[in-house]
Amino acid sequence: MPAATPEPAPRTSSEFVESSIIEAFVPENGNTELTDLLTGWQGDSDNSDGGSLLPFISQRQFLLLDEEVPVYIVLRTPFIDENLLKSYLSRLAINLEAYATGIVVPPNAKSGHDIQVGHKEILLSETLKESEEPFVVASNSEAEDDNSAQRYVHIFWRLNVTLSRPRAKVQKLAVYFAPSASLRPAENIKSEVIEDEYLQSYNPTAINLLQAFENDAALAGVRPRLSALRITKVAPSAPIAKELLRPIRKGPRRLFRSAPLLLWRIRYSKCTTPPQTTTVIASIDFEITAFAGCDVSLDHVHMGITNGDVRPLGTVLPIRCRTGDQVTLLFQLSPQTLDLAHTSSSDESHTLDVEVAARALISETCTPKVLVKFKTNVDLSMGSTGMNNSRPQSFIRPGSRDRPSSAHRGDRPDSDSIRSSHEVEATTGAGISITVSGPRRVYIGEVFLWSIFAVNRSEDIQRLAIMVIPRRKRTEGRALIPKRYSGNNAGKFTEQEAVAEAVLDESVVYALQKNAVMEPTELVCLSTDIRIGPLAASACYTTELKFLALAPGVLHVDALRLVDLATQETIDIRDLPDIIALERETD
Repeated sequence: MPAATPEPAPRTSSEFVESSIIEAFVPENGNTELTDLLTGWQGDSDNSDGGSLLPFISQRQFLLLDEEVPVYIVLRTPFIDENLLKSYLSRLAINLEAYATGIVVPPNAKSGHDIQVGHKEILLSETLKESEEPFVVASNSEAEDDNSAQRYVHIFWRLNVTLSRPRAKVQKLAVYFAPSASLRPAENIKSEVIEDEYLQSYNPTAINLLQAFENDAALAGVRPRLSALRITKVAPSAPIAKELLRPIRKGPRRLFRSAPLLLWRIRYSKCTTPPQTTTVIASIDFEITAFAGCDVSLDHVHMGITNGDVRPLGTVLPIRCRTGDQVTLLFQLSPQTLDLAHTSSSDESHTLDVEVAARALISETCTPKVLVKFKTNVDLSMGSTGMNNSRPQSFIRPGSRDRPSSAHRGDRPDSDSIRSSHEVEATTGAGISITVSGPRRVYIGEVFLWSIFAVNRSEDIQRLAIMVIPRRKRTEGRALIPKRYSGNNAGKFTEQEAVAEAVLDESVVYALQKNAVMEPTELVCLSTDIRIGPLAASACYTTELKFLALAPGVLHVDALRLVDLATQETIDIRDLPDIIALERETD
């Protein structure tokens, strides 16, 4: 039986564009080499039903935001001569774009369920460099008996891209990759001339604008010539324009569900000791989301600051976290300048660079890497109060006296006395019984826990949040504005008209901020967000608060603030156990 005759290979660029197809895919195991993924493949491909070019390669089911994703681009074309294929590849311009799709709710919508708009946003756009060498796989050279068999050439490129986060708040987020390819004009090639891409013969020359004067007798046989190219722009020829406007056909697009792996926030607190210092403690809080559904290895967290020094405190990386874990890392930020007088008079802003590296441990062969880099500004000057969230005790929030602000069992003892009880129970006005218990002794530099036991003794469902209010030195801001009375007008006003509204002078506020001296940070709360509920009637709930002692002695927490998430009312529990911090003896 005679051998099968292969189909004629495409010879022109138009045939190459029409018969080729391009597609992008993300393998499940991104660490495996392409040769291992294609083991046992003979180079045959059949997507007549519109499916993927390589259906035997298992792909990822979801992608993580801020992930470094290895994306493969495959181009399939019918088998052609090797030299001709190289010439076409040198003219090929390949671009990869990633899009985020989902649903967004307009900001002016009254109800999120009534108005939902589809959203599409580009996340990245990468152009393949000409220096990238592709990996070429050709079908088996042995012709089969079936005359309908078609031989193909598959060309592979690999790109490592980082998925950025969409600017909009997208619900049901999905990501897909859209590769595109087109041929550049032949005359722009810097390599040797292509054998089958000659210039067309008998191309007409430019129009002579003075051709009408050739038979003028006054010119005595002189034929003037003025080319139209001198005064008009040259339009591209029809074959080139057609070539640029016909990109290579694209294969099917695969949608990947996507969500962030890490959520974070940074908080700053002054760590000042008399006389004055510019040291700031930066705490970066991480939360492991439940989207990946696997353990996460927090490998690297680096902070750098311009014109300053950063020193990590406490935790040694890497650490392995589970879904829902919250991790807090502490860093000490200090400026390099030693001139305190100059520092206090100028507000110098420093740029803080943060770099976070983590891995999602999905399986032994699938461990996607997440890399987060961002910059923010921090003020390390001593005159700044932007990082101090406390306010003078002489100022009271309007309306706070109309509802209870604390819950306790009795009068609070003096701060110098030490309570022997390490388990305190309090009942709030909302019918929530809170029991706080802690260890008798703690050690400096070691994390210890407070156990919180809540019981709902009311008939309503309760949803609460717990916040820790640290102990701060209370500055006395009274007697700054002397009261003035006028004897002539004292008896002309009624009791209600004689009381004027409080006036806050700017000089008084400035004096309070300038003269305030904060105590050094002795106790740090590592629990950033504690939620209780929904708590049904007669139901109970147990949670824990993490603390870190930084100084020896008897330490205190000013209050535990309970926030009713339904009404936004707050209740402070001030009767709390004392904390006795000791230094651990070393041999």
